[in-house]
Amino acid sequence: MAEYFVTSPDLKKVYDIFVQLQDQINQCTKRRVLMPSRFDLRKSHNLIDRLFDNADNIPNDFLVNFGVNKEQFFMIMDFIEPTIRGSALNAVSPRDKLAIFLMYARTATFISKISSDTLYGESTICNIIHEVANSIIILMKDRYLRLPKTEEEWMERAKEFEVLHKLPHCVASIDGKHVRLRKPDNAGSQYFCYKKFHSTNMMAAVDAKYRFLWADFGARGANNDAFVFNTSSFYRMMERGELNLPSPSRLPNSDKIFPYFVVGDDAFALRRWFMKPIAPGRNILSTYEHEYNYRISRARRVVEQSFGILVKRIVDQAEIDESADELRDIFFEYLTGEGFIPAQEGRTGNMN
Repeated sequence: MAEYFVTSPDLKKVYDIFVQLQDQINQCTKRRVLMPSRFDLRKSHNLIDRLFDNADNIPNDFLVNFGVNKEQFFMIMDFIEPTIRGSALNAVSPRDKLAIFLMYARTATFISKISSDTLYGESTICNIIHEVANSIIILMKDRYLRLPKTEEEWMERAKEFEVLHKLPHCVASIDGKHVRLRKPDNAGSQYFCYKKFHSTNMMAAVDAKYRFLWADFGARGANNDAFVFNTSSFYRMMERGELNLPSPSRLPNSDKIFPYFVVGDDAFALRRWFMKPIAPGRNILSTYEHEYNYRISRARRVVEQSFGILVKRIVDQAEIDESADELRDIFFEYLTGEGFIPAQEGRTGNMN
């Protein structure tokens, strides 16, 4: 067997290599400065915590971010907490879930901005938004968003229109609203409306005090209001006489028997139970026709103003980066939530 001898120069080279390797190992094993994790930062830099800590001293900041005051916030949370409480050790608390959802729904804040403010991941925030929306809709829609069921309840609505808007026998004001959204994938022109942007159509009935009684959300923007209304559950129930409207009765200070009805704009067709303004056409309107148009238009503006309040609080003029179904959840959460908050006033409504 051949024998090998290591000479002094060879030993020197081996030693140098060993020293270099040792230096590299030392560099790798140096004690690193531990950076605080996102979870640790959340405990001290979370916007939600700051808003709650200052809710009593600066209540306006709380209201601007969440759209409700502190008392109303916890009233909603008491209802939905059992359905949104997580079982994991570090699960997002029900308070933070509701806060994140309200920040998104009330201020139209981008998810990336909410992630930066709350230090929760964007995917986590997306999941929270849909979880809370579904919980609120399921728990509250039948309690705070339903149509009146009896003649007496409809009579109350009619009396409100008579007193507040000088239109007797009117029980609701109905209209459609195009809500701008990002073009859905592979949708072609199905969501492209006459206003030259992609939208989804919301149809709603509102009472004299701007309270939503019924709503249908998610129709394609290319469909006009009349088509959406004629295919809605509200239309079918009215045509079949399933809503228990009061029987026709005398108008105030008159012997004329007149049915109870809803009002809308010229896009809809006249029905025995549906009234709209008279189109001027070529003929000059009489004094009575002018008075009729004034009263019908005054009642009809109620739903337009309700839509304005609704859209302003939920979305801005930018395109919404949500699908039609996801945006539907956001809107119905608002309708059910707003119905719940002033429940002492007897708000009612219905969703499709």
